[in-house]
Amino acid sequence: MITIEDYLKIQDVSVDLTCKTHGKKLDLFWKYHGVAKCAVCVPSAHKTCQAEDIISIDDAAENAKSSAGLTELEKTISRTLENVRHCIKNRLSASAKIKTDEQMIKTTILQTKLKLIKHLDALEEKILLELRLKIENYKPKYSKFLKKLEVMEKEFTKLEEQTQQMKLFASDLQVFLGTCQMNNITMEKIKTLKVEKGQEQNFTIE
Repeated sequence: MITIEDYLKIQDVSVDLTCKTHGKKLDLFWKYHGVAKCAVCVPSAHKTCQAEDIISIDDAAENAKSSAGLTELEKTISRTLENVRHCIKNRLSASAKIKTDEQMIKTTILQTKLKLIKHLDALEEKILLELRLKIENYKPKYSKFLKKLEVMEKEFTKLEEQTQQMKLFASDLQVFLGTCQMNNITMEKIKTLKVEKGQEQNFTIE
């Protein structure tokens, strides 16, 4: 007889007191096999077992609370529980390390990104400076030749106007001499233009 309170403490303990084969009460214990069976199991499953190997379940269960089997079971459960808890602690530690590693890698990626941006900014500044120097070097050359062309344009425009005026209002003699003189002037200017143009070059910025 035990109290209801004590019974409630063990009601979840799974102990089968009935033979799974015959549905009878377990009343015999086979020492050799280490199993509990009902009386019906004797002729059907254990014909070859020695009679002294079979004892009553009550005799087998005597002093069970202080038995070596129970002690060994407690030790096994305790060791297993300790190992499980150690594994849990280890996994928690590993999970924490993963988070730490993740944060460290994220920080490294960000730092690398910032270094790359800083490097690219410096490289951009350097290249833009080189570009500005190149342009400042080429610009005056283009500007100088352009001014010469603009002067020549005015001179040839003036020659063109003079030729038209001479053609309209001068005498044949004046046109003849004027044509010779203006032709010499024109050829000299064309020669100068060719020399200037030959010395000029188009610059390519790469």
